[in-house]
Amino acid sequence: MINLKINTNLSLYHFFVVIIILITSAFANLVSAQPQKTWQWVKQLGGKSWDISSGVAADSKNNLYVAGSFYDTLRCNNKILASAGNQDLFAAIFNENGTLKEFISAGGRGNDLVTCLCLAADDKLALGGVISDSSQFEKNMAPGRGKRLFVAEMNNKGKFISVCTINVLNDASINMISSDRQGNIFVAGSFSGTIEAENLKAISRGKGDIFIARISKTGSLEKLFSFGSKEDDYPGSITVDPSGNPLLSGTFSKSFDIGETRLESGSKLVNSNNFIIKLDNNFNVIWTKSLMGNEYASIASIKSDNTGNIYATGSFSSQLRIFDTLLLSKGYTDAFILKLKPDGSLLWSKTFGSWYYDYASSANIDNLGGLIIAGSIGDSLSVDSLSIKPVSKENSAVVIQFSPEGKAVWADCISGSGRNFSSGSALDKRGNLYFTGSFQNKFEKEGDN
Repeated sequence: MINLKINTNLSLYHFFVVIIILITSAFANLVSAQPQKTWQWVKQLGGKSWDISSGVAADSKNNLYVAGSFYDTLRCNNKILASAGNQDLFAAIFNENGTLKEFISAGGRGNDLVTCLCLAADDKLALGGVISDSSQFEKNMAPGRGKRLFVAEMNNKGKFISVCTINVLNDASINMISSDRQGNIFVAGSFSGTIEAENLKAISRGKGDIFIARISKTGSLEKLFSFGSKEDDYPGSITVDPSGNPLLSGTFSKSFDIGETRLESGSKLVNSNNFIIKLDNNFNVIWTKSLMGNEYASIASIKSDNTGNIYATGSFSSQLRIFDTLLLSKGYTDAFILKLKPDGSLLWSKTFGSWYYDYASSANIDNLGGLIIAGSIGDSLSVDSLSIKPVSKENSAVVIQFSPEGKAVWADCISGSGRNFSSGSALDKRGNLYFTGSFQNKFEKEGDN
């Protein structure tokens, strides 16, 4: 369940609300444009201060999980959470009809932040983020001082069952999280200095390195691995294929070795070096692929289908070279999709965008093996036979469904009177799409506001 990054402009605003939207998605075996789907409901969470969601997940019983962070108080319907410190974590569970089932908070006296979430085995919710002091996850205490990374698991009753922490000596963050079919949790992030826990340690070689860790289904840190160049390197997305192999995307500054493989940076004309790495369960490198952008380029989401094929989505400006393929943007920033075979070879690539700024931020694989992308668009655009026309041209959240062959078959956008951004999406077992994000001022969709 992909976790979508928040636009950095969000830090300029002080009031955000989480939106949850459910779309019926009974996908037919068609690659032609599909009829408009029905938006079923909208729910709002918020308070008088800063509130933001970090993603959404759906379990096997079609329950919906949303988690994020808040200051002061957070309200949903007639239930109110109060923060124990400056900034706390929250998690909300809804049924597929939008009824709130559980609403809980966790944290301590400092600044605590959920940065990513995913659904693990047995309908457990895994949360990753940062805590800055001793923090309480209901009956589970995470004692300590200073900044630490955490991974917590919660059951479908809203009860925390485990918390794993990683000590930070300098700076670090968890950016992404995924799970294999056995319930092991994989997290990735960036760090400088040292991170350590349970007799495992990673030391950065450059200004900022990338780490990946495996946490057992009982909540213990089992494996910790880091890599990077002498400059700053960042992860972009993580997923686990059907065989339990983690796939990681990100950006790197200079050439470096990972295992016995070398990632080569581009020429002086390349300003953005991106990678996709496939590892085995013990973090040995299976293969690596490089993507070179002459300006901005970023892989925001990576997913594996049931056969091991890989989708990578993101955004770029001007030019992006993928192996022997060159992609060109139509506007300032366009979105792209890549479909790779399990061995990393390219099946097809696709771009879409308006003349302005457009981003692909998260992706889900539908029940036909196609892809549903969530992101944002800056103006009207056309994708294959579809035309997408936002009401607001400042920033409109967008959802686009593609067939396994890469043809756009359905799309819709969400506009308001201020900026709004998507921050995650998830499909349930019925094929319904849940969509979460943040907005300013007024939000409207088919009568709901």
